[in-house]
Amino acid sequence: MGCYILPAPGTKTGPCVAPCDHKDCAETRKLAAAPCFHCGRAIGYDVKMHFLGKDDDGNHRLAHLTCPGEVRPGVRVDAVA
Repeated sequence: MGCYILPAPGTKTGPCVAPCDHKDCAETRKLAAAPCFHCGRAIGYDVKMHFLGKDDDGNHRLAHLTCPGEVRPGVRVDAVA
């Protein structure tokens, strides 16, 4: 499984700093705001993370690389694919 890093706003490959209508910027912001599957905190920018597949609604399940052993209350460990 590979790991990924979302570039921060204003960096060369990151989303625009100011609000914009770019689809790539919107998707990056959405992923950065998504909760980590394990700890529940936002994924954020410039942090190593994994894609764990998609949930039943088609949204990406993401997890910080640094918290593979932490599971937030109410999350089934066997649900991680």
